Amino acid sequence: HFILANPNTSNLDVSGLVAGILAIVVTAVIATVLGVYCYKNKKKPKTRSGRYVYVIPEAVSLSGVVVPPPPLPSYNEALIHSGQHDAPPPPYSGGAPSEPAEPGDD
Repeated sequence: HFILANPNTSNLDVSGLVAGILAIVVTAVIATVLGVYCYKNKKKPKTRSGRYVYVIPEAVSLSGVVVPPPPLPSYNEALIHSGQHDAPPPPYSGGAPSEPAEPGDD
């Protein structure tokens, strides 16, 4: 009855309009960020494997090459060899405060 009483009122859904405009703005921002990312990513040179190549001839030096450490032993090799961590764990104190170790106990 209010609509009939006030002829100047339009049937505009303001909350729907705001939600639609907000959705368009958010979609435009996401598309812009994605477009800029793809554009900048397209400029980087790639190898066949898809990895990026950054070669600066002046900075590449073989004197700084580090030899990788030897591989870890297998499970059985680790069990066979003894080491510093082979001792059994200390006894469980049951929540009582632990006593300081005596200097001669190693």
